[in-house]
Amino acid sequence: MTIDLARAVALDIHPLGPTIGAEISDIDILFATNAQVAAIRTALTEHKVLVLRNQNLEDDQHLHFALRLGDGEPGEVDVLDSDDRLPVHGWRSDESFLVTPPAASIVRPVILPGLGGDTSWADGEAAYESLSDADRRLADGLIAVHDDGADRGPTRHPVVRVHPESGRRSLFVNPVYTSHIEGVSDDESRALLEVFYAHLTRPEHIVRHRWRLGDVVLWDARSTLRYVNRDYVGRRRMHCVNLCGEVPAGVRGGRRES
Repeated sequence: MTIDLARAVALDIHPLGPTIGAEISDIDILFATNAQVAAIRTALTEHKVLVLRNQNLEDDQHLHFALRLGDGEPGEVDVLDSDDRLPVHGWRSDESFLVTPPAASIVRPVILPGLGGDTSWADGEAAYESLSDADRRLADGLIAVHDDGADRGPTRHPVVRVHPESGRRSLFVNPVYTSHIEGVSDDESRALLEVFYAHLTRPEHIVRHRWRLGDVVLWDARSTLRYVNRDYVGRRRMHCVNLCGEVPAGVRGGRRES
């Protein structure tokens, strides 16, 4: 008999909002069982952003947890340090300019400013559902171009992405990396994107996190956008590991990329 590990253990989950965000209590991911890791992955798909407190990981432990949680070998620890560079400013989906953007990210703070530097996430699934029926039908058939300005070239992804695990639909465009929508005029592209961005960033679709040392925060990059507040003075250093993703699939079943 096959046992569903995700259903074999109950986590202490406290939702942070009606559709996005949850905090998981009383778990030490250094000693998590396979069943607990499977349950965390299921909770990530459901809640999109997960906060775990008091974890106190080192980089090798961070990578090991990512390896247990994801499919395939995760990337190395990426250091995001305000002393080295300013964070990307604006709402974005993590590395959506790639043919296979990350499935999820796992981040922990190493140095935090005294005040400020919160991170917010927007719920792409709730945003899609909040569109009118006509706008959803229109969005379902659109392709957007994503570009980070590097030499790798633009990438084409569906405006509406179907989550490979849940089957739910989300808006998959963002102001930082989406350059335009294909097949319409420049004016129409700007107008459509403004509608989508407005829905994505409505207050009821957003959860905000105030970081503390010892936090580990996971988010599903296939169904969320994030925004880092640049309202802090002092140093902010975060360590991040991205989980391997897949080519985004659209509503009509095809996979559209560069």
